[in-house]
Amino acid sequence: REGVVTLSLVGVPLDVDRGDPRALGQWYTPDRLARRVAEWAGVRGLRVLEPSAGTGRLAVACRDAGAFVDCVEVTADNCGVLEALGFAVERGDFCSLAPRDEYDLAVGNPPFENGGEGRHIEHALRWAPRVVAVLRMQSLAGIDRHSRVWGRAWLARLAICVGRPAFAESGGTFEVIVADVRREGSGPTAIEWWEGAWK
Repeated sequence: REGVVTLSLVGVPLDVDRGDPRALGQWYTPDRLARRVAEWAGVRGLRVLEPSAGTGRLAVACRDAGAFVDCVEVTADNCGVLEALGFAVERGDFCSLAPRDEYDLAVGNPPFENGGEGRHIEHALRWAPRVVAVLRMQSLAGIDRHSRVWGRAWLARLAICVGRPAFAESGGTFEVIVADVRREGSGPTAIEWWEGAWK
């Protein structure tokens, strides 16, 4: 069918309507939240990977905060946007790419659908020793997510957004957290609450 592309996301073939970003689990991060995430992650001077970069809001926020940023993105249209913004972009499904442990940090808003965020964080920890991810609150629950991420990595810090961010173009509003996940380490999780409007 015209306007539909078949992709293999983590080995699962999907017919995806290019006009609907939600079909790929794309919920574009509000600019204000992206800036807060970059500041909280402490990206200045770091080599940062944005593994599912979308239209680049987190990548731009990290670059503006002093990071050196590379991007991975699955859709051609978004790759064009990212290249126009001056980013080095690798086109592909991030979870199917061979890991290259050459980054200090991965910062992203991974796809939420079908447990995708767990697979994304697990794979990102093969590229960088630390991942800061925008997630739905429910991403902390579930056997699969625990076996992939929370039972293997250290959840060093957790920020809970008091107000629901509006992922406007994509239409999503849900309880949001930002997780700072480390490949190594242990100890209690530092929790903080972020107040404000995240538009």
